[in-house]
Amino acid sequence: MAYIFPSAPMDEFNLWEQAQPWVKKMHGQIPSRIEIQQLTKTLGIDLTTSILYQAILASKRDGSFIQTLKQIPLIVSKQQTTKSQTVKVLIIPAMYFQQHPELGSDGKIMHHVASQLGISTEIIPTLSLGSVQQNAEIIAHVIRQKTCDHLIICTLSKGASDFRLAMERFIPEHAHRIQAWINISGTLHGSACVDAMLDSTVKRLWFKLLCRGIGADYGCLDELRTAHPFWQSKWELPHSTNVINILPLPLIPHVHKQLSKRYHVLSYQGPNDGVMLPHDAIYQAGFIYPVWGCDHFMRTPFIGTLLRRVFLYLLQY
Repeated sequence: MAYIFPSAPMDEFNLWEQAQPWVKKMHGQIPSRIEIQQLTKTLGIDLTTSILYQAILASKRDGSFIQTLKQIPLIVSKQQTTKSQTVKVLIIPAMYFQQHPELGSDGKIMHHVASQLGISTEIIPTLSLGSVQQNAEIIAHVIRQKTCDHLIICTLSKGASDFRLAMERFIPEHAHRIQAWINISGTLHGSACVDAMLDSTVKRLWFKLLCRGIGADYGCLDELRTAHPFWQSKWELPHSTNVINILPLPLIPHVHKQLSKRYHVLSYQGPNDGVMLPHDAIYQAGFIYPVWGCDHFMRTPFIGTLLRRVFLYLLQY
């Protein structure tokens, strides 16, 4: 019999209580990738996920940012109204946004929220099944054409990879124009999930045939391997660029059935959203806003409110 959900609900309050002593020992530090793997091996993925989430909340830098964001009024101030006229939002969609519009990966909700705040907003016409290289060239072309020097970039999932390559390889001279970057469920350093999907000759052949069948560029997968040359260099934006990483942190009961197998594949390495490991999903110099209970699809009734606060924060600071 097919399961309706990937898992039964958990006592999340109990997990929260068990995590607190571990978080206190970290003294405001977020555990590293290796520390997360060690904790997962010792304590299991559920408790480790709770520890990571609470550690981000307790960290001096990110914790302060999270509290500031939560306290921002949802009503637009005169200062924010004035600044909204001087910036432009460019949205970079995720993969499959045309094939699966129900996922919201086309960025339309971000476009709606920003537009409601009076911000000029545009969705960059990347290819839904395009490679990172193809989409990076499209993004570079669009940014070159814009005259506004106060750009806010919003990326969803693979859009982060497309954006990174565009800035690093094609238009590094335009980096100073990026005032802020909102990175949602990013694939910034390749994906361990893709590594698992392509870890044998048979699997690679299967996905090549699958990509051909659906009209996709195989590069859209191959270029997302963590070992791909695109992700081996150290890439940095100017210090003046305000980066906000919105990071989903689910337990298995929170994960959509379509992602549950991938979640289990990655779970031996630690907390993940069904596609990405946390340290591969974030720009390290940016703020982290963790979203408890969301997988890679970021399905939460609070997404509109969260995006509104993020945009208002960027108009205020």
